[in-house]
Amino acid sequence: MNDKHPYMDYLQYRADRKRCTECGGYFLPKSNRGKYCPDCTVKVRRRNEAERQRKRYHLSTHLGYERSP
Repeated sequence: MNDKHPYMDYLQYRADRKRCTECGGYFLPKSNRGKYCPDCTVKVRRRNEAERQRKRYHLSTHLGYERSP
């Protein structure tokens, strides 16, 4: 007879999964820093990189520019 609880495998599997902060789906992270599922990782990286480049472009082309009220 197996002394193991019948739901132990399920609980162990569930403990390893994380919830994606972007879409809310579950995924198995590659490291403890995993925040997004593989599909959302690509989207979020692309979005963050575009925003970073926009800020970089704005800073380099608007030197000394001050907005008047």
